[in-house]
Amino acid sequence: MLVGAASMIDSVRTWLRPDPIAERQVDPVGFAGTATVAATDYFAWDQEDKPSRTTALDRIAEPGADIDGWNGAGKQRVDGVAVLDVNRFARELAVVTVQVHVIPFTKPAAPSQPGGLKASWTALPARWLTAAIPVRSLPGGRFALSGRPALVGQGHSADLGNDAATEPPDADFSADTTVVVSKLLTAYGTGDLEFVRAAGAGFLGLDGAAELAELDEWRVAPKADNSGVRIGTATVRWRLPGDATLACTYRIAISDRDGIWLLSAITVDAGGPR
Repeated sequence: MLVGAASMIDSVRTWLRPDPIAERQVDPVGFAGTATVAATDYFAWDQEDKPSRTTALDRIAEPGADIDGWNGAGKQRVDGVAVLDVNRFARELAVVTVQVHVIPFTKPAAPSQPGGLKASWTALPARWLTAAIPVRSLPGGRFALSGRPALVGQGHSADLGNDAATEPPDADFSADTTVVVSKLLTAYGTGDLEFVRAAGAGFLGLDGAAELAELDEWRVAPKADNSGVRIGTATVRWRLPGDATLACTYRIAISDRDGIWLLSAITVDAGGPR
């Protein structure tokens, strides 16, 4: 009888204080669904209606995360989103690769008139963009973006960690390789990777979907071993049609081949702790 009572008490304790691991089981469908909504809002913009975008991104961003990389210029519409892959890095974090069907616009030839008539924008040919979107599961069953989405090519790499964001960077090496990394990312934008991609790497570039405007920051983690591979974080601005630029942050691995640094891996910086 006492054993039965003890078992009942243990059961009540379990109801009142659930096992934290069981409580945080995450439905993988939530990652894909959140990324689909996020891509629809993130890759659509209109310089004449910036508040709508701000409101939409505030709803999908993790608290404290600054996810908007758009410069506020141009206009683009999203017609559809297709999920390609969900890569789980941890129970609560995933990077979702999507393709986004967008229609960019060029600026009106003449400015809007004082009488309220707006000059019309000219639609450019529709195209597909591939993007990696970092999504985190939050308590209460909510999902949110843990960092900025990034334009990527097919076959972008798996998790490269985020140690460069948390450890003091190797300032000398970062400075010495900034020009090299800028050239590697320029090639990544064009998709012409024949002479800059490391042997064995299978990722593709952006194939001209965006042009590198600027490498804003490149910081490299301290050297971990003698493998000849260095991993860092790069924030870049891509130039897009209609005067738009989009800031993206990547985790990048470069490898030394006979004194030449090559691009061996690249993926979105998922942001925050793993």
